[in-house]
Amino acid sequence: MLPRSLIGPIVLAFLALNLASQALPLYTDYLWFQEVSFASVFTTMLWYKIALGVAGGLVFALILYLNVRLAARSKGGDVLIELEDPLGLPSRLVIEPLFRRFLLPGVIILGILGGMHAAGQWETVLRFLNAQPFGVQDPLFGRDIGFYVFRLPLLQTLYGWVLMALGITFLLTIATYVLHRGIQITRAAPWWPRTPGLIS
Repeated sequence: MLPRSLIGPIVLAFLALNLASQALPLYTDYLWFQEVSFASVFTTMLWYKIALGVAGGLVFALILYLNVRLAARSKGGDVLIELEDPLGLPSRLVIEPLFRRFLLPGVIILGILGGMHAAGQWETVLRFLNAQPFGVQDPLFGRDIGFYVFRLPLLQTLYGWVLMALGITFLLTIATYVLHRGIQITRAAPWWPRTPGLIS
């Protein structure tokens, strides 16, 4: 079992490695933009990456944390059913301390990954915010062609990001319900007591 004193350093090391992996490419880009006298373009790109990364990471981490935390509050069912668990899962007395220890670090790491994915969409966001009409309409839907070039990619990106966030949250929430016996797998069929619902 990982000592509690090592969790903080591991999360910090993960953050440091991610920052280090981004620092060299960013510095190289800065030198190139500075050489061609477009340092302001680099600054705009950097600030959009930071803003999108922070916002995306916080939203993803918050959705994940609240749902998993609510699932962990579910009341288990019959103790005898737990003892006859066909999956051979550890007891709630073993799981709950580990859950409390690793929930926040795990959510932080997944939030960082979600934020990095969001930060990579800075160009799509800039195109959306600076959209211009083409003056030519699509013959099928009657929309300006600029919609498909500037606006539709962001809508598709948001749709995919939301699906990814909710999909991961759903899987981790179901796993939490099962581990905390909010959903109990019996030989007959899955069974669950009345538990707090998902909020996503």
